[in-house]
Amino acid sequence: MDPEETKEAETLMNEAELLLQQHATSTDDYKLYHKYSNDSIAYYKKRGNTLIFKFNHKIKYPGKYNYIISMLWNSNAKYVGDKIVK
Repeated sequence: MDPEETKEAETLMNEAELLLQQHATSTDDYKLYHKYSNDSIAYYKKRGNTLIFKFNHKIKYPGKYNYIISMLWNSNAKYVGDKIVK
């Protein structure tokens, strides 16, 4: 393994991490799409012909975080309107 290549890869990943943190925490350039509550707000911005959505939601029961993430990412989940049902 080339030590210089490893160093460049580490630098690149550090830059990517900073960009991800900035994207995750900033609403600059985003417009309000819908405020569901004080703990649940959706934003959007347009880049070219693409709409990019950002959804900030405060998890009320942090002990159930993994369960909630699994439910949201479940491709077999059934949606009725904007609700997930079992």
